[in-house]
Amino acid sequence: MVQAIVDQDVADEGAIETAYLTLDTMLPQQEARNFDEAALAILRSDPRYQYEREVSQAPSAWDRFWDMVGDWIDAILKRLEDMTGLRLVSWFWDYIWFIVFAVALLIAVIALRGRVFSKVFARTAGEAGAVRTLEEDITADDLPEQLAEAERTGEWRKALRLQYLLVLRYLVDEGRISWKPQHTDRDYQAQLKDEDERLRFGRLSFIFKWVWYGEAMLDRGQYERLSVAFIDFRSRRAA
Repeated sequence: MVQAIVDQDVADEGAIETAYLTLDTMLPQQEARNFDEAALAILRSDPRYQYEREVSQAPSAWDRFWDMVGDWIDAILKRLEDMTGLRLVSWFWDYIWFIVFAVALLIAVIALRGRVFSKVFARTAGEAGAVRTLEEDITADDLPEQLAEAERTGEWRKALRLQYLLVLRYLVDEGRISWKPQHTDRDYQAQLKDEDERLRFGRLSFIFKWVWYGEAMLDRGQYERLSVAFIDFRSRRAA
């Protein structure tokens, strides 16, 4: 029985081999083809067909600079890692753009804050607590002439400022204050010994700051009503 099975397998293998040989004679014969090596060399040198080769370029001076900066930062962070045990290097490079953005935003806010606050408050009554009269010399003899000219031309804000300067000159002439260019209106008010005079000067200072630094738009009638208190102060009458 076993021998019969073996004989059958051998006969089947022979039949399969005969079938493959018959099929091989039926397939078309393949002809070897030769390629033009010169044409291949030209194609290989054409950069348009460099699909797999990496074209490496030497790093520029700018690239080397940033590589140096990166190495310097890595060295510092690694030293801090050794001291603290924290993973600072990976954390820093993961959040580098957030850090740069936060620093830039902080710088912008500080710069903008300084600019905005200087523009908003530099000419208001709040800042005017440190008013200095650097532009004019209150001892100048022509202050009354300047006042008359401002009133003639309708420069009511300037006229009120000159009224205030005349008050300061009156106090200097009377020996009640010591005038210095670096002094403020509060310094002058503090020098006044008479309580009533100190209060009246404070009101004049407030009016002056509101008009001049607050850039109040005055007309002739408003100026005349406000200037009465300055004139009364210089003539020693209670306002």
